[in-house]
Amino acid sequence: MIPDPAPPFEVDASGAMKDRMRRMLQRAAELGMQGDVSQALTEILHRLTNEPRVWGDPLRRFRKLQMTQYGGTSRWFRCEYAVHDRVPTVVLTNLFALPGNPLYGESFDE
Repeated sequence: MIPDPAPPFEVDASGAMKDRMRRMLQRAAELGMQGDVSQALTEILHRLTNEPRVWGDPLRRFRKLQMTQYGGTSRWFRCEYAVHDRVPTVVLTNLFALPGNPLYGESFDE
């Protein structure tokens, strides 16, 4: 078995996912909650960078891509991401607000 690579992991996301997060932060600013939402997103990024396999629960395995998809929950958000088996790379695939989050129920897709 190949050992886990050491942190930090490189975290990437599609342009659409980056736009979604940007729109979430803009809406949070309109609601006067930008600091709290920014802090929650920073916590998620920290976990993806330093402990992606420990933080989330495995959801499915992509054998040909040599990646495993995980899901993690942090305070106000649910995050889905894939971690490469050998390369210290994480790809953020989905992020959405949970009930109790001021952004819950809003669409951030274009």
